Amino acid sequence: MKHLLLLGLFLTLLSSSAPAGAAAGRDALAGGTVTGAVLARTGATVPDAYVQIELNLPSGRLYTARTRSDSAGQFAFRDVPPGAGVVRAGHPRVGRGQARVSVRSGQTSSVQVVLHR
Repeated sequence: MKHLLLLGLFLTLLSSSAPAGAAAGRDALAGGTVTGAVLARTGATVPDAYVQIELNLPSGRLYTARTRSDSAGQFAFRDVPPGAGVVRAGHPRVGRGQARVSVRSGQTSSVQVVLHR
């Protein structure tokens, strides 16, 4: 299962990457980190939720990556290129939600995504 998740993340990153060149290299080298938690409306953490980040990069590209929340409802995206966008999360039994995020080079941004039915 872990290998399939890593393969899916690799394919997502591969499909969202720009053509080889200086712009793609700059985006990849100047990454930040996005950490967060997925919460139910009650405030309880939601383990095993689907989480996706989608950013509009200064280069005009769209960056997306996916992961799942851990057993404590936490998630992290590392080496994310700078840009502004949204983190979406969902769980079949809890609902869906989203939160805006801004990623800066070398910094960590934290978000909480509250799920609603």
